Amino acid sequence: MEKPKLADCSLTDVLSALKRFGDFRIIEGGKHYVIKHPRMPRPITLQYQRKVDPNILRHMVKHKLIAEVGLTEEQIYEHLRC
Repeated sequence: MEKPKLADCSLTDVLSALKRFGDFRIIEGGKHYVIKHPRMPRPITLQYQRKVDPNILRHMVKHKLIAEVGLTEEQIYEHLRC
């Protein structure tokens, strides 16, 4: 599977991908979304905006989803449609 270019990912794309995994809790609070998972010691906070900054998304994939949750890159990019 080819890695998507993370420059065009919307917040909706990211939240939809996380919902497909099933273990993530997404809490909407004002101008931010808080994303929690049982294996993450600290939640992810994303600001509500149309496009997610590609650097933030890369960091989230590498340090949170792969390192802490234990997902593989293939699993993530299979669900992330952007």
